Amino acid sequence: AYPHLEQAIAHFQSRPTSYPASLIPRTALYLGIAKIQLLTAAQMRHGTQLISEGLVSGVDLPTHFIAPTINALSLSDLAIDELAALLLEAGGDEALDALTQPGMVSELPIVAEKLLQRTRRPHQKGESRAADLRLALARFLRLNNVEQAVLILDELEELALGGCAVEAFLEILDTPERYDPAWDTDDAARARHRLLDARGDYVLALEALRATFFRSIHGSTLLEAEGILDWARSRPLDERSYAELLGSYAAARGSEPDAAADEQPGPVAVLVIGGDESQESGNSQVLDKVDQEDSYISLDFITTNWSNWSRTLDDVQRRLPSFNAVVLSRLVRTTLGQHVRRLCSKHNIPWRFCYGAGQGTQVRAIMAAASAGRATGRR
Repeated sequence: AYPHLEQAIAHFQSRPTSYPASLIPRTALYLGIAKIQLLTAAQMRHGTQLISEGLVSGVDLPTHFIAPTINALSLSDLAIDELAALLLEAGGDEALDALTQPGMVSELPIVAEKLLQRTRRPHQKGESRAADLRLALARFLRLNNVEQAVLILDELEELALGGCAVEAFLEILDTPERYDPAWDTDDAARARHRLLDARGDYVLALEALRATFFRSIHGSTLLEAEGILDWARSRPLDERSYAELLGSYAAARGSEPDAAADEQPGPVAVLVIGGDESQESGNSQVLDKVDQEDSYISLDFITTNWSNWSRTLDDVQRRLPSFNAVVLSRLVRTTLGQHVRRLCSKHNIPWRFCYGAGQGTQVRAIMAAASAGRATGRR
């Protein structure tokens, strides 16, 4: 086609009064599209220039040319990088879909940003929104935009907990390079556990926390391991399925000094972070039960309800120094939990996850956290 288009342009230019002025830039755009299909370096450079000039002049790009144009341009990183913004403006969703098809190597920030913008449209919901978020996540991670990747993981987790694109999100959590460094392996394990627990896959939910459990018993505190065992006991699981964990915990416990025996009664403040409306309604009962166990424990709650974690984090930062220990509810955004744990480390405040939703599990988590809080000697 391209020699005929060249002849046509020469003919139009020789008779400028016989043809509309818009015909030359349109034909030049088509010539550029034809030239890049030849896939030689010289033709690619000239074709890219013609396409750019045509799009800048306002020539419409026919929908059926979008995909083949992008496919040809993608063979040259320089060409696709030069034209991506113009193609996205002219081609809209068709261009965005073509630029994110498998095998497309361009890592332009504008592609990731356009994907994210599409997820914000009021009409885009459910599976299509989750699909765009996954594509955007991969690109932001490759661009080393960890902050944006964290926000996307939060959104995908919330969608999955609502029953949308669960399996696709579980696949992300199974593959560290698809979430690291935005989350670490324990963040991913807790998110995976939460999803599997919510749908009743208790054996798989336990398996999701196995590595986290062993990291806990080989670390500086057994609080995490205790929380995992507490959750396992609260589910209809055969004790044989976690007998290895019980044995490892008992061995680690035996090698630790008995902090409880040396613990002196005294005031200790525990902050419980997370939970939803149903848990919030039972807070007064939890308070009563904790008071019956240990009247020296003062207790406060920050109920998150899957709210904007940045606003909740501001509240936590302000209040945290007044507390000796923290309990993180199972119903807390993974990223918020990540930030809270960092704050706890900064202030030398012990924390514990509460993997169960029942009041008994919450009380046991609070008692264990209070004991650890006393052991640190913070007053």
